[in-house]
Amino acid sequence: MALQTSGAISLNDIHVEAGGSSGTNCTINDSDIRGLISKASGATMSFNEWYGASAAQSYTITEGSSCGTYVCRYGFYDARWKGNTYFGSINSTSFTDKYGNSRTIWQLNRVGATLYFALRGRDPQDAFDTLTVTFNGNVYNFARTSTSGVSTSSPFSENWIEYRWDTSGTTQSDMSAQLNGSGTTSFSVS
Repeated sequence: MALQTSGAISLNDIHVEAGGSSGTNCTINDSDIRGLISKASGATMSFNEWYGASAAQSYTITEGSSCGTYVCRYGFYDARWKGNTYFGSINSTSFTDKYGNSRTIWQLNRVGATLYFALRGRDPQDAFDTLTVTFNGNVYNFARTSTSGVSTSSPFSENWIEYRWDTSGTTQSDMSAQLNGSGTTSFSVS
């Protein structure tokens, strides 16, 4: 979520957006708080500079597709590191999880009514809170805690975690119209 774009804004609001716990001690000069608006330590700052600031990391995929004997995937998938195929592309695969660990995004795609999102890198499984995707002009928030399945594995050089959400109704219809193997799709992770 992003901070509000007008009205009263508090240091606590900013701290929570930066990943801090509500009501805990912080200062406007804390690195995570300054990081939301890319300010140097000790720089002059005004609270209105944080309007609309977001800790979310944003990405755009150029969609592709791959169909096998039993399933078709649409979106972005790069599992060359596992010896598998790839399709689509992404503007950046770099992701910094909420603990400051460097991760790699290796898929955002759909198979039927299931949305897949996966990260390479070491645990923890709670590396993010929300995946936000715009499908067919509508914004959908997929909470990590509402996944229909999580797979983890480490038979290769490093761990990976795959999250799955089953969709239905309008979400499935919008997702199918958007993630169809052509065009672009934007998403953010926070």
